[in-house]
Amino acid sequence: MLVAQSERAPVNDDDAFDLTDLPHPASVLQAGDGVEYVVIGDGIHRIRLELHGDSVADSPVRLRYDLEGFDQAEAAVRTLRRFLALQRLGRFPETLFPVDRIVARRVRALQAYDGQRAGASQREIASVVLGERLFRGSNDNFDSIRKRVSRLLDLAEQRVDVAYHRFFGE
Repeated sequence: MLVAQSERAPVNDDDAFDLTDLPHPASVLQAGDGVEYVVIGDGIHRIRLELHGDSVADSPVRLRYDLEGFDQAEAAVRTLRRFLALQRLGRFPETLFPVDRIVARRVRALQAYDGQRAGASQREIASVVLGERLFRGSNDNFDSIRKRVSRLLDLAEQRVDVAYHRFFGE
């Protein structure tokens, strides 16, 4: 999250942040005492801002960024780079949003689980979830592919079990 001070700016100010100029939807939560939380996102990527001062919902504002402290500065600088790129390019650049490998693996695991529940074979699951390119070789490779699918299914079952117990409190 990027923390900033917001100050009302004229409509024609090139350095002002205006919600109406954003290429993506934004949500604003007014928490009171001049604090607003803004989330800008496209469904996959998002930027979170905590603004203190004048409301960004009323008009354009100039922002002064709070990069104080070592602990939170790195995350704030990363968010600032993403925010500046969004302002400059009008999109979220993929280079500033690296893929989270843990989340990607869990998504593949749930896809494999869904395929298994639908009655797909391990070969069909591997083809869809891991990709056809894995099968462009000898059949000797299928044993390692089968093991990968099995590990994904194990992970999915663990995650489903954890979610079940959290939801039902058992």
